[in-house]
Amino acid sequence: MKTLRESKIKSIHQRRQGTPKYRLFLRETLCDLVDSCFPAMALRVFVSSALGLGLIVLLLTSIAFAGEVDSSRPHRTPSLSSASVANTADGLIRETDLTTDGDVYEINDDGRGNLWISEYSAGQIRQFNMATHVYTIYQNIHNVDDARRDSGDNVWWSHYDNGQLGRIDLSAGTVTTWTLPGAGFPWGTAIDAFDQVWVTDADAPTIYRFNLTTTQVCSYTLPGGGKSDYIIHDAGVLWVGDDANDRLVELDPAANTFTSYQLPFDSYPEGLAAGEDGNIWWGDYDNPFIGQLKPNSLQVVTYTLPYTLPDGEGPGMIDFSAGSIWYTVYTSGTFGAMNPAVATGVSSVITSATVAVTPSCAILGPGVTLPTSTVTGTASFTNAVYAPKIDSGGWTVYQLDLNSGLWPIRHVSGGVWIGDQSRDKLIWFSHRLYIPLVVKK
Repeated sequence: MKTLRESKIKSIHQRRQGTPKYRLFLRETLCDLVDSCFPAMALRVFVSSALGLGLIVLLLTSIAFAGEVDSSRPHRTPSLSSASVANTADGLIRETDLTTDGDVYEINDDGRGNLWISEYSAGQIRQFNMATHVYTIYQNIHNVDDARRDSGDNVWWSHYDNGQLGRIDLSAGTVTTWTLPGAGFPWGTAIDAFDQVWVTDADAPTIYRFNLTTTQVCSYTLPGGGKSDYIIHDAGVLWVGDDANDRLVELDPAANTFTSYQLPFDSYPEGLAAGEDGNIWWGDYDNPFIGQLKPNSLQVVTYTLPYTLPDGEGPGMIDFSAGSIWYTVYTSGTFGAMNPAVATGVSSVITSATVAVTPSCAILGPGVTLPTSTVTGTASFTNAVYAPKIDSGGWTVYQLDLNSGLWPIRHVSGGVWIGDQSRDKLIWFSHRLYIPLVVKK
């Protein structure tokens, strides 16, 4: 337990009770291949006639939403400490307004073409269709965090200030809340293969599991105390970053065990992501690096960002896609991608410890149910092109307006979506635009 870490937790609580904005870091980025984002671009254009050229023009026009790129838009992009290398990964930025002073904290996709966006201070959840840009705002929810949809028609979120778990029933048009026993500040959520909801507590060593069918809640207490902001589910187990004890912790609900992986340095594991190989990635709030845990070999590998950040600052939120890690840094307005197959990392040997846990369970009952209140509309985007500030050594880094406060980031079907807390924007990013051409003979 460290004074610096405790002061950061305190600042989170103060910010969420109305004092200055929580100065976190963001994570939102890009689109590896636009043909993944826009299926029309995957079409092979046969160039042999005026008709073929016309198809190309139409295809290029289709990627501009409803307007041309605004080349006159000011880009406040000061030099980073490392040199910019190449112009090969110019990025198209599209951004649209979110609620003024809404404080976007998380962006989650439902696998059905929608983003679910948590706007904490606005007290609302925004459903955003990535194809049509139509949105529905669910209002009067209050202090919403980490909203996400299960495999059915339920959207779940944590109620940070009231110690509650909330649910929107999309079919019935209702909102239901349950009070979590002993909760301090519920924050991160995850949904397992059985549609059970898992919730962390940013002020207590508790992980909650909720079953909608039985309304049973079970509380798991971290060994040795601690606290965690976010949680992920991967291959039947849950992972949290214990920012009070410099460790990553795995909860196996089938075996009822906690396995702690002690990190060999002061650490604040914030955003988490699971790799394809069973390894776990984290953005480190205290350090200027992205970390990788290899639980099978008891190793951690750290990848230091290729530019200078103020002391005690680092990437907050991350996402893993197609072998790369996307990240955001709140205070610098930067985001980017790191390819661990190319980037240089530093390995350390760590220790682990496994202990049994007995959850404490209770039936919460039906909860409190009210009708939903919604507003619908269609988002309008503005466009701009950014060149990477760094494009070498396995890192591609972009810098937005200095006033940006980037936090959530989500890589979905080849596209990267970012939330800008400071400017109240939803950002879509594509770093590579191309059309595969096949000449017809």
